[in-house]
Formats: sequence, C-alpha cells, structure tokens
Amino acid sequence: MPNYNKAIFMGRVIRDPDFRITPSGQPKANTAIAVNHDWIDQPTGEKKSAVCFVDIEATGQNAEVLNEYFEKGSFIHVEGYLRYWKWKKRNGDIRSKHDLVVEFLNAS
Repeated sequence: MPNYNKAIFMGRVIRDPDFRITPSGQPKANTAIAVNHDWIDQPTGEKKSAVCFVDIEATGQNAEVLNEYFEKGSFIHVEGYLRYWKWKKRNGDIRSKHDLVVEFLNAS
C-alpha cells in the first residue's frame, strides 16, 4: 500500500520567523504556529478549547515569503508534510519531535 504524508494547518504565528541563508546559499525560515480546536462537551454543553503548537520550516521562496510577510500574531494557512526528528542531548537523554515542512503557505 502506498504511503501518503500531507498536513494542512490554519492558525497564528507564535513567534517571528528565524530567517537565515544556509551555507549552500538556500533561504530557510523556522517558526511555530498555534492551531486552536474548539468543541462543545456533549454531556455538559460546556464550550471547550485546546491549542496545538506546531513547529514549521520553510525553504527557498516559501522561506522568503514567510520572513517578509508574516510575524508573531499573523494568521497563516500552511500545507506540507510532517517530519520526525530524533536526537541525543549532551546528557544522553533522547529527544524527539515532529515538525511541518512547508510546501505551500498563504495568509488566507
């Protein structure tokens, strides 16, 4: 069976993009977004809310657009694929996380 890795998020940028040019000359920008999920609790009728924070990374033209047009608090629509990171800290602890590699972004 084929694999498929696609994610779409709409939320707000939670910190200004960290923009840099890599040693190979490619633009790269990192930031994070907050995506809210609201619902009504059926048993109580109470309005509930949860937030998910997602790190994002853009390269090339997407990085330039992210850096130029988005800042903390900006509304953003991003599409891309999830990437899994795993690393060992200096003290030997193993850490891991997912982030979104941006393939498309829009201010919607």
